Amino acid sequence: MVALVAALSVLLPRLRRSDEPTSRLVGPVMGVSLLAFAVLSAVVFLVRIGSPW
Repeated sequence: MVALVAALSVLLPRLRRSDEPTSRLVGPVMGVSLLAFAVLSAVVFLVRIGSPW
């Protein structure tokens, strides 16, 4: 959550200057954060539990 707030805070000045839809910039940030969370969760799972196969 803190990382998302920080990333969006960095984008805020650009969002205010731009006439583009905000989703054009916010969408990729949210997508990358979701992907990073999934990868991190998979790594934690593999370290703690091991391979499910």
